[in-house]
Amino acid sequence: MISTGFKTCFYLRAFELARDGFTDAQICEALDIRAADLRKWKRDNHDFRDALERGAAEYKRSTERATVNMDGLTEKQRRFCLEYLVDFSLQKAAIRSGYAESGAAKMGTELLRNPVVAEFLTRELQKMHHRNEITVERLLREVAYIAFSDIRELFDETGTLRDIHKLPDSVARAVSSVEVVSSTDKKGITTTTAKIKLWNKLQAHELLAKHLGLLKEAGTLGDRRPDDGVLLELLNRVEQAMHDQTRVVDQRYIEQEAEKHLTLDGVSTPTPGG
Repeated sequence: MISTGFKTCFYLRAFELARDGFTDAQICEALDIRAADLRKWKRDNHDFRDALERGAAEYKRSTERATVNMDGLTEKQRRFCLEYLVDFSLQKAAIRSGYAESGAAKMGTELLRNPVVAEFLTRELQKMHHRNEITVERLLREVAYIAFSDIRELFDETGTLRDIHKLPDSVARAVSSVEVVSSTDKKGITTTTAKIKLWNKLQAHELLAKHLGLLKEAGTLGDRRPDDGVLLELLNRVEQAMHDQTRVVDQRYIEQEAEKHLTLDGVSTPTPGG
């Protein structure tokens, strides 16, 4: 039978239930009361409402402590990290994580400079790049295809453009786009024209030069986003973390892992031993 009368013991019991994370529906069931009675007491009985609020606050603090004890991050910080790994935008990640939009950019920068946050992102970046097989060797090979591409290899001995499916990998990987245009003249003769565009060789040369240490400057800000400096700092931490593992992990694996950084936001960083 459901009781509608308020009992003094409900103060302590309500606090304990809220502290244990019980919802309003669960509290009603535990106290054997109607939902309407709970709503009325929360509205009219200040002490009862206070007991519920103090219990709920204690539950929130306990869950936050449990989260922090695992990896040093609050739930909000963890969410920021995961959101940041989506598009590497500090401001957008902060907003999606629940921080105020007005100060999102500043908050994102502060979070990224937090050593605990940076360490968490370092681990996640390593996992992400390992899953996607982004390595030093693979990335340098792709850049080299572009840097040393030879337009003559697109044609056969007669000067005819080779079939796209028959191009060697070293040539095909340097191709940015292919546009095929067909037109028919008044005599019914159809002419097909293929337009081939290659990736920027000079830019590829610059990337390789930076990797080899031939260029002292990392480049100008250009069209980088305002938070790229912070991202570069983070990537340097990732590089250092991986460099420190050389005592226990094969050196070649470390070098492969380090190159992951080079594709993020167009930022190029030196690799271990480079």
